[in-house]
Amino acid sequence: MRGMRAIVAIHAICAYLTPCPSAQELPASIERYLNSQVLENDFSGAVLVAHGSEVFIDRNFAPPSVPGSKLSDIQYKFPTGSITEQFIAGAILQLELAGRVSLDSSICKYLSGCPSQWEQIHILHLLTHSSGLPSLEGVPSCVKHSVSQFNSSAMIAMLSERSLLFKPGSKFNANKLDYFFLSLAIEKVSGESTAAYLKEHIFHPLKLVQTGNLDHGPEQNPVEIKGQVSCPHGEHATNPLSSFTMDQLYTTTGDLYRWERALTTGKLLPKNSLDQMLTPQIEGYGFGWKILKEFDRKVALQNNELEPTSVSIRVYPDDDTYIIVVSRSTGLPSSAISHDLGAILFGKHYPVSPNPARPGSL
Repeated sequence: MRGMRAIVAIHAICAYLTPCPSAQELPASIERYLNSQVLENDFSGAVLVAHGSEVFIDRNFAPPSVPGSKLSDIQYKFPTGSITEQFIAGAILQLELAGRVSLDSSICKYLSGCPSQWEQIHILHLLTHSSGLPSLEGVPSCVKHSVSQFNSSAMIAMLSERSLLFKPGSKFNANKLDYFFLSLAIEKVSGESTAAYLKEHIFHPLKLVQTGNLDHGPEQNPVEIKGQVSCPHGEHATNPLSSFTMDQLYTTTGDLYRWERALTTGKLLPKNSLDQMLTPQIEGYGFGWKILKEFDRKVALQNNELEPTSVSIRVYPDDDTYIIVVSRSTGLPSSAISHDLGAILFGKHYPVSPNPARPGSL
């Protein structure tokens, strides 16, 4: 039955391809390409490629010399980093459907002590990284014990002394503060922490059992938490961004696939909400995604660099096709591999050995 499902899935992809790989050629081409990355470029990471409900490949790859390379069947857990934006955007769209959030509303509706110049910043601007908010550059990492622990109110007060970088909605500028303030909006209207909301309304309903706060149990692979600050005794970290799980959430390729497919099939949100998420706004960015045309079709792309791990997600929504690559190889970005896998799937040219993966590919 599995072989028959694979043939059906490949034939569905082939409806878009000329010429079309055979049912045997496509999975073999994927496997051959990834093995070449292991042998020639010391690729170490995890890869999932799927069309619809049919998963062509979902396993770890590593050179024999890499510790843990024998654990090829264990789901590798990795920090979500900026991928968290997709979950935050999904939560906002859920609350919009419930009539509790409006994308055209000012962020000041959901914040205490909001500066008057922020009235022009709408929820939509935060979702598309076009808010114009200043960055945290120059903020001290730690504060003395005599100063109350830094929190969102203190951050707003400090940022209110700075001018906006540009008129909201006029430019794209990736700023972690955008989704931090979206998380505060979620907490304001739901009465729950963002972590609790995501668990109850997204992770649990979709059975994303491998997604949540980092757990260093003996059966888990160790994951280094980036972005955390170690302060001297008697001082506190001033950056509360990690409080909404940006730096402490983990996931797996399998869970990400279930999440992405739930979006594209309307299991979590209706089609009009997905269309909102995947409509390019400023500089081609949607809500947590960059929207491009690639291989003559629409692709939603997100790349996350969180050294030593990089993650690349490519979703071809009109083709019901998904590519998720996690690379733990320095100098071999996951985005290059995911691009080449897309080329293989859709019958386009991709580089052949040696060194087929190209840094800087979308």
